[in-house]
Amino acid sequence: MKYLSSILLVSFLSFLTLESNAQSDLLVQSEGLRSFWFNPATIATKNKISVNSNLGFQAIPYTFAARSLQINAAYKCLDFGNSSNDPIAKGAAGLMFNQVVAGFSTIQTFLIPFNVQFNLNRSWLSIGAAAGYRGIYNDYWFPPTPTPDPSIPPNRSENFTMDLGINWFSARHSLGFAVKNLVQSRVAYQWYETQPTYYLNGSCILKASQNISGKGLATFRTDLAFSSLFLMAYVNYAKLPVSLGFGARDFNSPVFGVYGRLKHFSLGYFMEIQRSKLSNEGMFTHELRIAFEIFDRDILTERISPGFTNF
Repeated sequence: MKYLSSILLVSFLSFLTLESNAQSDLLVQSEGLRSFWFNPATIATKNKISVNSNLGFQAIPYTFAARSLQINAAYKCLDFGNSSNDPIAKGAAGLMFNQVVAGFSTIQTFLIPFNVQFNLNRSWLSIGAAAGYRGIYNDYWFPPTPTPDPSIPPNRSENFTMDLGINWFSARHSLGFAVKNLVQSRVAYQWYETQPTYYLNGSCILKASQNISGKGLATFRTDLAFSSLFLMAYVNYAKLPVSLGFGARDFNSPVFGVYGRLKHFSLGYFMEIQRSKLSNEGMFTHELRIAFEIFDRDILTERISPGFTNF
């Protein structure tokens, strides 16, 4: 396969980051790039092939600092209709792996996402689902004290999980809705239960002038008990393959980002200053993303901006 070596390179570099001594936040800043982390209807929409890796960490000096790794690969593998140049619909499938290590606990999620994208003439409507498993593992063991206290052994719990999503998109916009953790599950040996989480995500690209383009994105999530709003805006100069972004989470945690592309490869860096009403200090969360992508020219029929065609 022509691009096999490039895909293997991205995958190999992704797994190397598993050994990084870092910390992550479950609310990833790269939501401001793509929504396939939570919406299976958005995999392989504007791309024919994509391999993505995302590493999050917080540079704070304690032993059990959390860290996360997310890997996604997708391929637009089906065309429905009489002509591949004007198909009635397209189909895509992929693989997704997510690992979060925080303190003594490790959460791993493995999903197989897939979707069908229907041609609406000037736009597309994608309907997708993802199924897999989520494992929660606690590696601690507290030995009993000299008094007859019970010990707390390591434990693990693995459960089936499922996500659903829908996404309406074109070269210049997207609007999606998704539900994660559709299947509730109680974790063994712990007072913990996964809850369905609902996502509403949208984006729009606007041209301010011949050479300057802007892109705005918004993601709202809620589990009906807690909610979060993430906003991000990017600006790009047409002669440079780099975009600069600024945004905020819940209007109190600013987010900064820079994203660049070299042919089919792209690299992004994001930083969020997590702030709380309980403290005047902020905690810096850093995030790195590397990707290999081949565009779907049936959708990206125009080169809007070098820094934006990868979204």
